[in-house]
Amino acid sequence: MAGTQQGENYGILPPKPPMTAKVTTGTQMAVRLVVLVGLLVLGIVGFLMIRDRYQKPMRLYYKALSNKDASKMCQAFPGWLVNAEVDEEAMSIYDMCAAMVSTVGANFGDEYEVEMDYVSRTAVEEDYLDRLEEGILSRYQTKTEISEGWQVQLSVVYSNGGNEITMTEYARVYRINGSWCLLDVPGSES
Repeated sequence: MAGTQQGENYGILPPKPPMTAKVTTGTQMAVRLVVLVGLLVLGIVGFLMIRDRYQKPMRLYYKALSNKDASKMCQAFPGWLVNAEVDEEAMSIYDMCAAMVSTVGANFGDEYEVEMDYVSRTAVEEDYLDRLEEGILSRYQTKTEISEGWQVQLSVVYSNGGNEITMTEYARVYRINGSWCLLDVPGSES
């Protein structure tokens, strides 16, 4: 009766593992799957955030324009440019931003809104970036490293109630010393 000493399977089948072992294995697989999916989602979100960082100064600029805040618009530009001394014929960055707020307000009234969408982008040539670095050093006595630049076409909607105008505007954004920024006010000229 050797078969009866091993339990109900009579020595033919190996003993069944306890139920908790199966649940633990299934739980471990579920946890691994959740962690893997979470890492994948974080990777995709991180890639999208890095890929579209060049858009940040334009979003900031047009949101501040919609809020009629010239000081906030200046945050889309590098600090050394905002704080640069200008001669009598030139306008400071703040003055240009304030003039833009006034112009849009004069055309659309005090309660205007501004919405902006990206249409396309074209890389700025490396030679131009090198010349720009040299020009900034010469004019502003500021050493910069411009690693990337984009010419961006925008569709901008200016509205106030029923009055609405859609304009194609262009902006150049540059990655200067690791941060994306504008060097000039966006406009209708490419």
